[in-house]
Amino acid sequence: MKSVSIQLESFSQLPRYLALAEALKAAILQGSYAPGDRLPAIRTLADALGLNNGTVVHALRTLVEAGFLRAVRGSGYYVCAPQDAHPALEEDAFCAETAPVEVAAGAINFGSTTPDARIFPIAPFKQALDAVLERDGGYAFGYQDSHGYAPLRATLREMTVQQMGYDIPHERVQIVSGAQQGIDVVSKAQLLPGDYVLCETPTYTGAVAAFTSRGAKVIGVPMQRDGMHLGLLEKYIRAYKPKLLYLMTTYQNPTTYCYSAGKLQKLMALLRKYDLLALEDDAMSGLDYEGAPPAGTLKALDRQNHHVIYIRSFSKLLMPGLRIGYLIAPARCSAHLAVAKHTTDISTSGLIQRALDLYFARGQWQRHTETMRAIYHEKYCVMREALRALAPLGVTFHDARGGLHFWVRLPEALQAAALEQACAAQGVLLAPGTYFYVGAADAHTLRLSFAAMDAPQIRRGVDIMGGCIQALLRAPRRRAPLII
Repeated sequence: MKSVSIQLESFSQLPRYLALAEALKAAILQGSYAPGDRLPAIRTLADALGLNNGTVVHALRTLVEAGFLRAVRGSGYYVCAPQDAHPALEEDAFCAETAPVEVAAGAINFGSTTPDARIFPIAPFKQALDAVLERDGGYAFGYQDSHGYAPLRATLREMTVQQMGYDIPHERVQIVSGAQQGIDVVSKAQLLPGDYVLCETPTYTGAVAAFTSRGAKVIGVPMQRDGMHLGLLEKYIRAYKPKLLYLMTTYQNPTTYCYSAGKLQKLMALLRKYDLLALEDDAMSGLDYEGAPPAGTLKALDRQNHHVIYIRSFSKLLMPGLRIGYLIAPARCSAHLAVAKHTTDISTSGLIQRALDLYFARGQWQRHTETMRAIYHEKYCVMREALRALAPLGVTFHDARGGLHFWVRLPEALQAAALEQACAAQGVLLAPGTYFYVGAADAHTLRLSFAAMDAPQIRRGVDIMGGCIQALLRAPRRRAPLII
């Protein structure tokens, strides 16, 4: 078996499975592995690189789908001939929290922000689907206008106008197949190879992957408790002349920080001063549980609808598999976004759009969001109390009073990667903060999500995590070798 150096550090801004896929792809393209070579076994790769088996399997399957490897049942993974491979890896699941990593039955998954499927509103949505089929027949399965189903666009426009407090033209609303596609459509429409994008760090990995897939260079601006560091942001705007600023102003992923009203005002002033376009990803609005709600969105300050592309989906409050989201875009870029959307998939599912519009029209959205907020609030309180019990071990966290996860800091003597491995061995999956950074990362942070787990699982999972922290602090883990 060949001894090949796998350089994960070169792809540290990506989720671990994708970093490994890119590192293996680089080794193949550089000739370190030749066509027909068999890769080391999954367990060998996992042990040598300090990864769990599920991460390695996901990376290998990504390379199989891209044509770089072929899987031979009972034998392993083999390198394909160069002409069989695609130049880029597939973009179906760049984000650590939604990537289809194999999760063992009974595992406690604090790494995923995908909601628990048991709380989806199946019955009312089925009624909406049946009613649409009865009403529209075969027309429900036809192509929609690439901008989206007109009644749904009108409904979403009304919702946004009420939220923002000013009028938004109907033609500025663009339906997309989920927020991830929306980010990718914006990338396709606005970015060229070599363009710069500024974003928060840490941040949502799916967005970073979409930007870099277009050849853009991503620069991270450190997050503070009330939003990104504006002094550094302006310095970077002057230095890099970016094409786009990407940010999440409400329960930011992964930190759960919310922007203050004052910082939003100053940020809007910077956009106007430098005529900079921002992409605001609003995935967590409505998920506030205690005290005053967040200050609001940046889009609410863009009353001329000129500087902010606003994107929202229904993955967290409704059902992620609907793959429905929408953009509110300034006039200067809406035509380009419509073309990019059309060339991506022509149109989003007409049946789902029609059913969602009827679901809204029947008033079921308001009732469902109240139910979901109550369910998430209970989970949030359970995890908060469980984490407070870890304070004697040096564990701290940001209490955002909203969102779907906690941003946790471990004691300086313990790195999150070591805790991830120890917990995985006991059936608890974590998301180390290093997954989410652009550039230098804080190795002592974790994002713990309560979205997919019930109260007993949360208590048991945090208890297991506490036991692993105690064990690791008594016997620090040695770093695994990177040469296989």
